[in-house]
Amino acid sequence: MNDEHNARENYDRQHRAAQIRDLLGRLTGEKTDLASFEEVTQRFHVFQRMEMGTHNVGLNQIVGSVGRYRDFTTEFLPREAINKERWAGVQTAMTGQEGWPPVELYKIGEVYFVQDGNHRVSVARANGLTSIEAYVTEMTVPVELTAHDFVRDRWIIKAEYADFLAETGLSGLRPDLDLTLTEPGRYGTFLNQIHVHQYLRNQDLDREGVNDRLDWPNAVGSWVDTVYIPMRQAIREAELLAEFPGRTEADLYLWLSEHREELVERFGLVILPPEQAVATFASVYSDRPINRAMKDLRFNLHQVFGDETLLGLSKDEFLALKERHVRFLEETGLSYLRPHNPMVLTDPAQYDTLLQHISVHWFLVNQELERMGNPDRLDWARAVMSWHDTIYCPVVTQIQRLELTKQFPHHTETDLYLWIALHREELAAKFGLAPLGPETAVVTFVQSHSKDLLGRTLKGLRLNLGRMAGEDKPVGMSSDEFEESRRLRAEGQRTLSESKSVA
Repeated sequence: MNDEHNARENYDRQHRAAQIRDLLGRLTGEKTDLASFEEVTQRFHVFQRMEMGTHNVGLNQIVGSVGRYRDFTTEFLPREAINKERWAGVQTAMTGQEGWPPVELYKIGEVYFVQDGNHRVSVARANGLTSIEAYVTEMTVPVELTAHDFVRDRWIIKAEYADFLAETGLSGLRPDLDLTLTEPGRYGTFLNQIHVHQYLRNQDLDREGVNDRLDWPNAVGSWVDTVYIPMRQAIREAELLAEFPGRTEADLYLWLSEHREELVERFGLVILPPEQAVATFASVYSDRPINRAMKDLRFNLHQVFGDETLLGLSKDEFLALKERHVRFLEETGLSYLRPHNPMVLTDPAQYDTLLQHISVHWFLVNQELERMGNPDRLDWARAVMSWHDTIYCPVVTQIQRLELTKQFPHHTETDLYLWIALHREELAAKFGLAPLGPETAVVTFVQSHSKDLLGRTLKGLRLNLGRMAGEDKPVGMSSDEFEESRRLRAEGQRTLSESKSVA
């Protein structure tokens, strides 16, 4: 009788502790529910099970429950839904001759979820036990999963990582690569980068006249080897991780990617190589308070003395990076003819391509004036302005309207202009078309090259359906637009590359 009384009193203490724990959780915003087995298995796409027999399991490794995750707090303190008499009866049985049967647990990674025996786990913890006998069924996941991951729902990041590994195949392609992040919702940025890398590499192959294409697995491997690894190496050589305790190399890689984009926009630079990106990043940012204060001071001194360069780069290095862009502005006069538009590219070699576009436009306009019997001729400055206003800006307007830079986050509007120009050439060659208008060119480009995963799947389906129905025309282009472009082609309108050979 005394054991039953003590058990009821113990329940009361545990229940009051649960109420206090929940109150503190509401005040601090901290989660106090157990992890849901159903949610975890769905997020990790876990279905295969293996019976592991009976084991002694540490109570602090049990983080969730099947179906009853709201009946107890994260410490298995009993809430209102738990019957006092039943809970007390379980404690009485623990000290009696019959004892307890093993609880039934699911193991996922290094953590456990209660299938049967929630009350026994609660009572065991309330009485200071550190382990419990359990019949274990194991379910495997592709990432390491520990009890620490269930503090503040860090496991959700691990689930996103598992999805990313499945999407990329990196577990097999680069099994030693660790791309662990500490912030949720960031693996999509990696995927976008890989898709853009694949697109650009295939564009390079096109320009080189190579018929081969970089498929997805090879694109993933190429991105790791030529984009991620060089940046990671620069991070390690600079010992940058020591400046950001609690973060990972993959975190720093993404921050550096964003940092490089900011520098392109602010200073009109090409994309910095890894070593210079790390040097400038380390000179401005740090999670250590002393270092952060010193770097803020250095940055402010730069501003006070009017030295608008980059911390971490010498002035010679900074000027060398700007040189090609500045030279392009000087060659075209755009810095004063159209000063509102900096026209920054991420690949300095492509400024020559822009110059070719302007030169061909100059030739064609003057040729048209001559054909019409007009004695006037465009000089270079007027040709630059004409190209900017009638060729470049209409395409960029459509890029802005569709917010296309969000699909290609590491590139500029001028990059996209050149890609769309190449896209026009491809469609003209494949379908025998005249050059597409800006809106049609951008729409068909988006339909063919969007980096949104669902959008890409739907667009691939539409393309296949079009082929099944006998429609041999670009996706995103109406039949009327297609036929009109074919007619203009027949009347003699030609693409830039065809005109360039004449010019």
